[in-house]
Amino acid sequence: MHPPPCPPSHDALTGLLPHAAVTGRLSQTLRAAGPAPTRAPGLILVDIRHFRACNDRYGPEQGDTLLQHVARRLTVAVRHGDTVARLDGDEFALILPGLYGHADLARVCQRLLDLLAAPYHLDAATPALTFALGAARAPDDGATPADLLRAATRALTHA
Repeated sequence: MHPPPCPPSHDALTGLLPHAAVTGRLSQTLRAAGPAPTRAPGLILVDIRHFRACNDRYGPEQGDTLLQHVARRLTVAVRHGDTVARLDGDEFALILPGLYGHADLARVCQRLLDLLAAPYHLDAATPALTFALGAARAPDDGATPADLLRAATRALTHA
C-alpha cells in the first residue's frame, strides 16, 4: 500500500504557499514572537470581490492570469520574512511577523488596497477588480492560528 501523496509545497498556478501550509506557518510565526511580543504577528486575508463574474466574462484562462497578477502584486508588497499564500480560488493570506500594533496593520492593509487597485491588463480587456481585506493581530485578536484565522475571517466578512 502506498502512503497518501504529500500536499504540494506551492500552489501550481501562483507559486505561492498553499492553503494547507498556512496554519503551520502561522504557528511558527506565533512561536517565534514569544508570549508577550512588542512586535506581534498579523494576518491579512484578501478576497477578490466578484471574481466569478470576471472569470465567467473573460474565461478561465484569463481568470488564471488575473490570479497570477494579484499573487505577484501581493508578493512584491511584502517584506522579507513575510508569507503570502493562496487559500482558495480567489482568496489569499498574508502572514506578517513583527507588527507594532493595529495602526501598523491598518497601514499595511491600506498599502495593499492601493497596490491592488491599479488596473489589470488582459489580452483584450482591462477588468475592474475590487478587493476586501480582513485583518487580525496577535495577541489582541487571538493567540492561536485558529483564533487569528477566525478573527480575520470575521473582519473579511464585515469588509
